[in-house]
Amino acid sequence: MAKAGRKRKSNAPRYQNGKAKSRPRYERRDDIRRTVMEQRRRIVGADKVLDQRAGFPLGVYELRGQITADERRAGEKYAELVMAVRRDYDVPRPDAKSNYPSDMLSGFGRRHADETMTDEQLRQEREARADRLKRYNRAFEALQNAGRRANRSVNRVAVNDRFIDDNDLSTSASDLKAGLRALALHFGYVRA
Repeated sequence: MAKAGRKRKSNAPRYQNGKAKSRPRYERRDDIRRTVMEQRRRIVGADKVLDQRAGFPLGVYELRGQITADERRAGEKYAELVMAVRRDYDVPRPDAKSNYPSDMLSGFGRRHADETMTDEQLRQEREARADRLKRYNRAFEALQNAGRRANRSVNRVAVNDRFIDDNDLSTSASDLKAGLRALALHFGYVRA
């Protein structure tokens, strides 16, 4: 009498006990690499697949010719500044992995500076933190002057490492270019 359920696939290699054999790790790694390269080929074209900039959204927009190298650098500098200020004030990162309650409740990322630093080191750290906050506020103001849509686009692409969604009408590539242009002017990468 036959067992109920799905029939086994006859072409899958199996152990003697009937359990399916898993593929070796190097084959799985090659499949992942092949998938990533295929995605990059669709996004930037076959001639630019191996370019390192194809690995993140700002670089992809540069490779497509939608933004310039100076605008990409300005976006990267702004993202570094945002992350530095977030780190200073223990603000969670914008990705989903950082929003686990255990990380927030345990004080993950907090520094106990007064236990390990001298008064002079504490003063220097406070001054450096205040300086980063001032630089961030000036860059944010320059980005705000480019418009709300430009601000939203730059934050989505540069800070959160996401592409502009075609279904989201509140952001566009032209808004991204306007925001990055304002940041490039602010940081001195280009002249007005």
